[in-house]
Amino acid sequence: IFRLVIGLAILILYSVVKPPVRTETIEKPSFDVYERLIQDYKDTLRCHCTFISSTYDQYITMKPKFHQICTSSFVLNKWRHIRDPSIYTKKDYRLFLSSHLQFLTGLCNQSIQSVDASVYQFLSSLFITPELLSKVDFNKRIDLRIEQSKESAPRMFIHLLRLLRDTNHGNAIISGFGTNFEYIDPFYSAPSYIVDIKAIDYDGCSCGLYANCTIQA
Repeated sequence: IFRLVIGLAILILYSVVKPPVRTETIEKPSFDVYERLIQDYKDTLRCHCTFISSTYDQYITMKPKFHQICTSSFVLNKWRHIRDPSIYTKKDYRLFLSSHLQFLTGLCNQSIQSVDASVYQFLSSLFITPELLSKVDFNKRIDLRIEQSKESAPRMFIHLLRLLRDTNHGNAIISGFGTNFEYIDPFYSAPSYIVDIKAIDYDGCSCGLYANCTIQA
């Protein structure tokens, strides 16, 4: 009984001493007012948003920067043609120069399109928050989403390139210059329509097993 009396006395004393809770509503406060209030009433302040979602392009702009080679003279059409490729052997890099520069042009174009699509997707996605955020929390969330977008764009592009390479390699598709596979002579005298090919070997690296065999030009 003594403990019960002590407990009741403490509760009564606490209710008498405790300051009354007052709720105050501020209609349409400015952001400066909100910043000042959140410093004083961080744990109890509530500022609900009229709209809980909005697109990122309302807050930020993004302008990607690409490697300077994608705007250089190496991606111009003048490199598309070789006057007489038959004068070069497969060990002469000049035979592949035009094709490699054409590939570079396509690589630049595809990377620009891929990044532009990623930026558009990011800016048009929704930023969702039920309550107004402080500048610090807002910037943290924005920076996190930007970093995630910057990481995902090149990762997806690399996956696409690997898919194309693995598809070509897995199906033994002969390159334009026949540097990975070659027909088995004399393929034209075979009675069937099936043409056999064999992988080319470069210093112990078989193009049938690996997609990245190289040789010094």
